[in-house]
Amino acid sequence: MGVKTEDFVPSLPPKTVTENIDWFAILDSFDPTVLDEKYLNECARRNPYETCYKWDTPSKPIKERLEFSQWSVQNERQALTVAVNRIKKEGLTPLTYKKAREALVRCIGQKGALEYNRREFERLGEAGRKRQAEAYAAYEKARNEKSARQEKIIDLARADPYFLEHIEDYELNEAELDELEEMLEAERKRGYEYQASVHEKVIRVRKGFKGSNGKPLIQRDFAKLIDYPINKYAEAEKVDKWGRESEPESPVDFDLLEKLVMICHANPYWLFDSDCEEYMAHEDETSEPVVSGDEPSLFVKPDVILKWIMEGKPRNTRWEHGIERKK
Repeated sequence: MGVKTEDFVPSLPPKTVTENIDWFAILDSFDPTVLDEKYLNECARRNPYETCYKWDTPSKPIKERLEFSQWSVQNERQALTVAVNRIKKEGLTPLTYKKAREALVRCIGQKGALEYNRREFERLGEAGRKRQAEAYAAYEKARNEKSARQEKIIDLARADPYFLEHIEDYELNEAELDELEEMLEAERKRGYEYQASVHEKVIRVRKGFKGSNGKPLIQRDFAKLIDYPINKYAEAEKVDKWGRESEPESPVDFDLLEKLVMICHANPYWLFDSDCEEYMAHEDETSEPVVSGDEPSLFVKPDVILKWIMEGKPRNTRWEHGIERKK
């Protein structure tokens, strides 16, 4: 189970509608400077753009992120103001209460992210901040140069579909030729590209779907719950530990995956997204359910499942740059 906001904010209002909540008093009393590191890390995880939390590329300069975090806190505070004013205008309802609570949770998370960045700023010191900025500038420069090379090659291919047959006429430099070879190699491997493990997702759904005792069901009991043969279910949880870049992972029956959606309310837009890894899904019940993207929700409400059904139950929901790919 992941970290919940109430784990480090005991005064957080309950999910059930409660009267006479002083939203801003709770927000202002939250002091991230005294938070344990694991809770600050959770705030950073929820706000990766501001914190670069666990990026596998050089982090953006901390000075820029610190300034952006300060702006984000003010922006989320304004969102809380709007939500509280809505309660005053429309009255206290399950919807207006939920929106205010969500805005409070987001603002608390942003305050934690700001403190995370502040500590990094102090820890790095002037010399460390300079090195970080230089590393990111070098990374950006290399990335932009790579993008320019790729765009040049794509433009050549569009203008002349047979340009590979007389590539010498275009006088590409060594870096551009290397880029071309890399692009061709990627194209050759396209039929065997890495895909997120469906087996790991099946395990994640079972462990996330708690029994009456609040604990995950064992394989036998879970298979019985969803009316699926235990032997076939056990096979569906067998994860390929040897990597899947050389050949595709063994398939899992659509019938089983459909049961995970229809019975357990697993998020179909995560389950059928071959780009989205198992660990990307979150179970944070305090945040707004996310259908897809970088951090989709593990479980979703019936309206999301109905949307998937109305779309014809697509078996490929991969997303690229925030735009859903055609089925």
